[in-house]
Amino acid sequence: MRNSVQVTNMKKISLLFSLLLLPGLHAIAVKAESIATIKARGEFNICVHNNALPFSKRESASGLHIDLAQLIAAELNVSLKLSWVNLPRYAKYVKCDAYMGVPIFPDEDEGFLKKTKPYTQIEILAISNANRQLKSIDDFDGLRVATISSSLIHMALLKRDVEIFVAFRNDLEIIDALINGDVDVAIAANAYWGFYKKTNPQAVADFHSQSTEYLNSLNGYPLGIGFRKADKATVTEANAILDRLEERGDLTKLLDKYGMEPVK
Repeated sequence: MRNSVQVTNMKKISLLFSLLLLPGLHAIAVKAESIATIKARGEFNICVHNNALPFSKRESASGLHIDLAQLIAAELNVSLKLSWVNLPRYAKYVKCDAYMGVPIFPDEDEGFLKKTKPYTQIEILAISNANRQLKSIDDFDGLRVATISSSLIHMALLKRDVEIFVAFRNDLEIIDALINGDVDVAIAANAYWGFYKKTNPQAVADFHSQSTEYLNSLNGYPLGIGFRKADKATVTEANAILDRLEERGDLTKLLDKYGMEPVK
């Protein structure tokens, strides 16, 4: 029973994050293609969000998900198609083959979405001035904290003497609020903090991140690639491609470009 509750809690933690990364994840399933069909078609079609750096951005056609998909398309010797989808109801119309970032939970029923091995780990962090130590929930009392609305950490802090700010569209805006002095602590995913440090190295010099495990023991999850309506052969070949990218150092180099790390 305890394991079941833990998995449920983990899914709640990642819900908002995954909705941002995977706008079509909960859309009505339509038949997608196997790796063999993708090769025959000569095109790998992925669903990507318009504005979700470090994962994707339409204006520059850049981001971790796009770059990773390009590497996979090259391994398959096919072209890459980007299907820009912000809302779940639109995903069914573009018939994309894959989402490049899906949470992976233990013992879950994948359903129509077949997932690869994880290639990175998402963790929720508490970011603050380097002189501030946040070792327990008591250390948040009296502070101004920015977080995503309705997250489990938000719910936990509602019970404390904390001034909470939730009017943010994404984690980068939350980190901005911290850097600008509007709040004392930013609750954000490591992916966004790593990217922020890469793009604003001087601004973050006086700040550091700490684990939020004491707020919720399941404060993260592995991230993999999700293939829609795929077969086992598709996932097997995709995993083999990830293995090759890892062995050559391409995956580590790509993750580092966006301030992220491979699964340890």
